[in-house]
Amino acid sequence: MRASIRKQTLVTFLFIASLLSFHVINNLLWLSFDNSYSGCDVLNHLTRQLRFYYGMQNVFSMPLPCIEKIQRIFWLFRFSDNVSWPPFTYLVASFFNNVFGMSPLVSIMTNILYLGILVVATYSIGRQMADIETGFLAAFFVSLYPAIYGLSRKFGLDLPLSALVAFSMQLFFINKSFHNRYICILLGIVMGCGTLIKIQYLIFVSVPFFYVSLPVFIRLYKSRKRKLNRVKTLYLNRGINVIICLGIAAVICGWWLLSNIGLILKSLFAHSSGNIETIDWQLRASLSGGRWLLFYVLTIIKNISPIFAVTFILSLMFLRKSKLKNKRLFLLWLIIPWIFFTFLPVKRERYLLAILPVFALISALGIARIKRSEIKKLLGVGLGFIGMLQLFVCSYGINDFNCMKTSMVHVPQKNNAEEITKYFFNDTALISGPIVRIIWDDKIVARDTVGLLEYYTALCFFPERLAYSECIDDFKAIQEPHFLIIPEELFDEGMVARYKLLKKALLKPGSVRFLLCQSVLKESG
Repeated sequence: MRASIRKQTLVTFLFIASLLSFHVINNLLWLSFDNSYSGCDVLNHLTRQLRFYYGMQNVFSMPLPCIEKIQRIFWLFRFSDNVSWPPFTYLVASFFNNVFGMSPLVSIMTNILYLGILVVATYSIGRQMADIETGFLAAFFVSLYPAIYGLSRKFGLDLPLSALVAFSMQLFFINKSFHNRYICILLGIVMGCGTLIKIQYLIFVSVPFFYVSLPVFIRLYKSRKRKLNRVKTLYLNRGINVIICLGIAAVICGWWLLSNIGLILKSLFAHSSGNIETIDWQLRASLSGGRWLLFYVLTIIKNISPIFAVTFILSLMFLRKSKLKNKRLFLLWLIIPWIFFTFLPVKRERYLLAILPVFALISALGIARIKRSEIKKLLGVGLGFIGMLQLFVCSYGINDFNCMKTSMVHVPQKNNAEEITKYFFNDTALISGPIVRIIWDDKIVARDTVGLLEYYTALCFFPERLAYSECIDDFKAIQEPHFLIIPEELFDEGMVARYKLLKKALLKPGSVRFLLCQSVLKESG
């Protein structure tokens, strides 16, 4: 018996290690060809992580007492300029930056940690619901979904969120009655950290948590009423475990929630009313013609790919009358977030990524229920081959075969920002000039020469953004800068009279033409 358990453990370890090693190697290869850091909010998250990292470095380098340093770290962690993006992911990436060096590659590769959590959690749930083969299939499928491996190459919050939601659900499945206090402590830690990744975590986990915890208190009340002392003691201990779990989660994330409660409510109201200017185009696209009901149906098909969507539908039909372990808990994970985000006016296709393990698990359960082993193996191997083929097609654009691509995945892109930087800034007159104003998306960066050197550093770190608006310290009243860097489309007739063109260059891959201009008045003066 022990030998069999050891063999299963070894096989599981080798499978998961091989799967993650494949994604590590593939991601490193893909990132060696891509320096665009493109993707929704990727640059914003990298920017905030950079600022968080240097903030921590500054605190640790100060000659302050240990207590005061801890206090400053808490203040650094406590507040955010965007409550939709708590700082936990930035903290984890900063830890790896301290160990492996400060670079966007290191920050992005921390996604492997979350991918590993997601794969292990999906495997564990599959094994709990059926057997080890189902766990293997589910873990393999979820790692081959385009949205999952695509986001593993981009620094953001959606993959970490999906990983901790899956981890939480795994702990619900193995400790549904809250009988194990150690697992309850771990669940409390995971829930606290998950909330500090993205507050949407609560939407995925809250209802399943109450579903598994509420019966504990109901049975405690009934046993107390009937004076069943033995049963009362049993459920009293389990009720204490629930309270311990919630207490640990509250200690980890409660102070952040309380510090930002006003901004959180304001953001929730804005999303509920659809008052988000930056995605007004998507609101119109998703709500027009009643398509809002099908928005996430269509995006899920793209995010897991049509072939895996068909597999899920057939498996769902095959399993509709089957008796599965923890079936209701499983469905709550899927249905509650789907209803919530469907009726939320603000829609993004990545909002429902945390339910993708459900699709992998149902697909694996459907295949595992096939009685003929030959057909089962053929389907498993065939889907695995198609998934791997799809990964390489979507990632590298083999033969320009684009029909499988989603917005989460793109071929590697190179930019020429470093060449443009050198081309623009090798002019000694520019370097010695007192002020450079950089205009980008209607924002202005005003810097002296020292600040300009910091700008160069930031520019090299994030080469896609020629104008690095995040490094603004102070907006001083500057009437007429010596030099101007501006996209050609914003260079209007009024500027033509005041500035002469020095250089122009095309920034790739976005194909934005930038102009470097010198003030005519300053030159004459």
